[in-house]
Amino acid sequence: MHLPTLLTAALAAAPLASAFKFTIYHQIHFTGGSRSWTSPGTYTIGSGGGKSWKFETLPRDRCCVRLCYQGREVGYRCQPDSNPNSSPIDKVVLGCGNIVLRCQA
Repeated sequence: MHLPTLLTAALAAAPLASAFKFTIYHQIHFTGGSRSWTSPGTYTIGSGGGKSWKFETLPRDRCCVRLCYQGREVGYRCQPDSNPNSSPIDKVVLGCGNIVLRCQA
């Protein structure tokens, strides 16, 4: 095999980059201050928590969000979704693939 053929095969076998976005709003109906994340991780919501949210993702990404309040799960989504009047949220855990998402540290 030639080098270009090997490189093409390697790129074709590489996983696609995930593309998701989670946005939390401090007030209901997607109002008030907001914060957004596009990378896997655990994020604490300051200033009284969140009261509405939007999760944008593609099924091929296999990305999910776990919504937490006081160390307990209050929601879990792996498909695009939104909630204009959510129960309180003080932490979100984002990840893709087979990563376990936990509200507890």
